[in-house]
Amino acid sequence: MSVKPIQHILVDASAFIKLSQLHNWSDSINTVTGVLEEIRNKDSRIAITSLLPYKLQVSNPHEKSIQHVVEFAKKTGDFPVLSHTDIELIAATYEFECTHGVTKGTNLNSTPKRILEPEPISFTKIIKDLPAHQIGFFNGNSEGKIDGNLPENIGEEMENSDSLRMEESMEHSRTNVSDNESSDDDEQGWITPGNLYDVTTLLGGTIQETPQDVQVACVTSDYAIQNVLLQMGLHVLSIDGLLITQVRRYALLCRVCSYTTFNMAISKCIGCGYDMLIRVHAVTNNGMITYQPLSVKQFSKRGLRFSTPKPTGGRHGNVSTNPRNKPRYTRKVEKVNPMDADYIARESPFKYKDVHSKGANIGFKMGSKRTSKNPNQVAKKGTRKKSGRI
Repeated sequence: MSVKPIQHILVDASAFIKLSQLHNWSDSINTVTGVLEEIRNKDSRIAITSLLPYKLQVSNPHEKSIQHVVEFAKKTGDFPVLSHTDIELIAATYEFECTHGVTKGTNLNSTPKRILEPEPISFTKIIKDLPAHQIGFFNGNSEGKIDGNLPENIGEEMENSDSLRMEESMEHSRTNVSDNESSDDDEQGWITPGNLYDVTTLLGGTIQETPQDVQVACVTSDYAIQNVLLQMGLHVLSIDGLLITQVRRYALLCRVCSYTTFNMAISKCIGCGYDMLIRVHAVTNNGMITYQPLSVKQFSKRGLRFSTPKPTGGRHGNVSTNPRNKPRYTRKVEKVNPMDADYIARESPFKYKDVHSKGANIGFKMGSKRTSKNPNQVAKKGTRKKSGRI
């Protein structure tokens, strides 16, 4: 019996949909209840119920682990794009790492690390490291200097070197002709295990070896889940190479007043009060934080010339125009039953209409008419007199 590389893996719905051979990675394959409910494909459901070559275990996390993942996802900025099932999967991976991991969760991060801007890889940097004595290349960083006194036999050495190069080129051409006769030309340019390192280095990538002490890992192709897992210090297994190359931290940027915040729980800007917040990538470089938009979509600023008014108190205050949102659970309209025992404790079924206050007597109407007109539109001021005709 072969030894599996990982002891415990937790699987997302994408692995079941693609019918991945998970039993080749581990003997203990786990998931959460929400993942099984997300699978609606007929073939995938049949494969899960009756055709799996392994035993699938359902492990739901505790409420404490879910709350820890929620607080961590809010700090990274991925909380708005994570579903409840995604959070449960991350929390289950966190619990397995604390229970079955090598360090029992002591090496995990409680807060996201400071994200620095990665150094761009250029081909100039790679070519600059070549040896300076190679024929056909000039390296400006070489410290050698050309001596003005040339030896007397320099001509003979150059002739010998030219003849040697000619013989080598002829021999190389014969070898290429013989190779072309024995093999097809289409086989050239393929990436093989022999030239994998050279091709990866030329393209500016790196090859990382798989750690040998991985006991718990999560199988997912969701980039938001991978971003949270990697910043927490957990291990991720990719499907078909779908793995992020760098972790990110997100923030909210207002398109109206350019107000930025890392509080991902708000839906309206605290500065101007408009619902124009977008998610941006926050990069820290040399102590300065820059924000990179995730898309180039242009937003219309029509009608957003002035900020929303500040809330004022009093009898006729504009408390309803509070820029900061107050989220609450949606309350469905229930049918009023006068025979109910809790009828008196409920809200009154009769509509209240004020007819005795001072505001009602003078005809004051609640609400503001700011949104009835466009503040950016040029309004006519006065009437233009027509010139008299003679």
